[in-house]
Order: sequence, then structure tokens, then C-alpha cells
Amino acid sequence: MKFLPGIAVVAALSGSCMLPVAASADGAPILGGNPASVTYGPYARVELGAAMASFGDAYWLPPNYPTDPKVVFDLGDGHPGFGSIALGHDWMNGFRADVGLVMTGKSGLAGPWSYTDPSTPGPHADITGGAVHTTAVMASLFYSPLEQRGSSARVQPFLVGGVGFASNAVDDWTRTNFTAPRDDRTFSGATTSSFA
Repeated sequence: MKFLPGIAVVAALSGSCMLPVAASADGAPILGGNPASVTYGPYARVELGAAMASFGDAYWLPPNYPTDPKVVFDLGDGHPGFGSIALGHDWMNGFRADVGLVMTGKSGLAGPWSYTDPSTPGPHADITGGAVHTTAVMASLFYSPLEQRGSSARVQPFLVGGVGFASNAVDDWTRTNFTAPRDDRTFSGATTSSFA
């Protein structure tokens, strides 16, 4: 089975916590008094939340393809858990960068057949079981325009861009066709890797 375009993590709703590992700019203790929100030096970042995964059109090529048609499925979107941990450096000039490990929980795969190519009358098998999950390594660069202008406010809007490498794993999956003598069939999963 192939998933096109694969898993796209469209958005992540996450709570993030940065843990400074250095003293604040004025030398005050990080956890005492009224420290500045901006620190120079290394930091750790932890995120937890939920991701929105879109699978696109999944299709199955039967063993007798192209004699038998390609079957396309309408899979629902998933909302797996999301976690990330990163280590980075803040230059306290509006820029910081980090490298992080990102993981999603398993998102269930299920959906009815949608159409065949070439078109043939149904019914055909539906996907009734399976899961997909992603592990990625990301390098990110953050830009905080207010911090660059000298603000040390506790709330700092920022822009972020990054590049990375993702491994998308599909577990064993099951297709069900109630009109066939053997209605349930399970197939081996696969893992694909790509730039993220």
C-alpha cells in the first residue's frame, strides 16, 4: 500500500517550555527575583500537544495489477499526540537555533474505498485497521523581532523555519471485503524516509 503524499503534519497545537541553562543578561539568577525573559546561551525546549495529520489519497495495487484495478481509499485525518525535545543556543539578539527530536503517536488508519483506476463496479475492500506514526529530527532557526529591538518582555512573538529528516512508519494494515470468500486480509507495513 502506498500513501500519497504520505503524512503531512499540517499543524501542531503544542505547549512549549524553554529551560534556560545560563544566567540572564544582567547576571540575575534565572529562578530568583525578577529575571529578564531573554537569556544568552544554551537552552532546552520541550513541547507536548496534538498534531493534525493528513494522509491524502491512499491506494492499493492488487497482486494482479494492472489486470486488476488500483483501489483508492478515503482515509480520515488523524489527531495523534505530539512531542518534541530540543537543545539550542540563544544569541539574545533576536535569533536562536536548536536541533530537536520530534515524535507523533500512532494515528489510526481506516476508511472506505473511494474509486478504482480504471473504473470498475464495486464493492471493493475497505481499510479497517492500521496505524501510522512519524519520527523526525529538525534543525530550526527562530527570529524574535521585538527581542532584536531590545525588548526583554516575557511574551516574545517569533517566526520559525526549519529543515529536517522524517521517518514515516505504517504498521501492518487490514483490508476488509465482505463479498470475498476471505473477507479480512492483513498486509505488512513499511517505513519511508524523506526530508521535512
